[in-house]
Amino acid sequence: MRRRDGLGWLAVLFLLLTLPSPVWAMERIRLAYAPSLPNGLISIAQQNGCFQAEGVEVVLERHPIGVDALDALLANRADMAVVADVPFMLASFNHADLRLIATIGTSDNDDKLVVRAEPGVEGMADLRGRAIGVQPMTSFHYFLHLLLQKQNMTESDVRLVTAQTNALPDALAKGTVDAFLGREPVISQAKQRFGGTVRLLEEPGLYRKSANLVVRQAWLDQHLVVATQLLRALYQAEKVAYQSRPMVMAILAQVLNVPPATLEPDWRTIRLRLTLTQALLLMLENEAEWAMGHGWNQGRAMPNFLHHMDSRAMQAAKPFGVTLLP
Repeated sequence: MRRRDGLGWLAVLFLLLTLPSPVWAMERIRLAYAPSLPNGLISIAQQNGCFQAEGVEVVLERHPIGVDALDALLANRADMAVVADVPFMLASFNHADLRLIATIGTSDNDDKLVVRAEPGVEGMADLRGRAIGVQPMTSFHYFLHLLLQKQNMTESDVRLVTAQTNALPDALAKGTVDAFLGREPVISQAKQRFGGTVRLLEEPGLYRKSANLVVRQAWLDQHLVVATQLLRALYQAEKVAYQSRPMVMAILAQVLNVPPATLEPDWRTIRLRLTLTQALLLMLENEAEWAMGHGWNQGRAMPNFLHHMDSRAMQAAKPFGVTLLP
């Protein structure tokens, strides 16, 4: 009789584990992020009720840039953060407990160079000796490195002016810089402010920036179920994104506070898909070599980025999105 009762409890447990997530009590997650096109699944999931449908209460903590979102996570003001690959790479040198659990979107044309429209300035090579503004140790900085490298130039061939990204349009207005690196919505704000006196220098395909969900190891070990629920919600948002483009564009335009038409050219360059890939691992290693060349590792060896990736939640939520090699 006891054996039969035990089997009954196992059946109940199996049923509870396989039922849709909402049977569980709603668990609260503080998610720090800086709205952008590559992390658009966050806004799509929030506005379409995907989090709630999976039994997760997500409290969005908005920041100007992903580095600030990561700082909130490291200061325990957030449970999870959405950050680009470069900030995550840099933080991994100093924080062995950081774990990247999924990429939620990518773009190969998110970062752009905003330049003062002057005769003779047609490309990066024409900015030799000019002042270029960038927030240091960010994806913008890495993109600038790739732009210069493509022209057989280095940072020594320009005058680098470091500042917060949101402050760079003012620097351009004051003449402190001749160009700066940015993304939406800063780019649209600059175009609206300066009109035809600025232009964009773009290099689609040069750098595929990723938006990644990052947590601390201890939190993940204690909240693996809710992390899986959140990824399941984002997977539902991914399906929505490819079923209703006009609605998605309206959501992203509202979140970024830009006209929907502004985002149309970039739609072809973004991939709002839940993944965890070997390609990201290789990119992080390349970026780490760049960072070590600047001495930002402070003598530390390159992290084992495979160790910094945890695929458990992705394997449960969307296993075919994981392509990490063992």
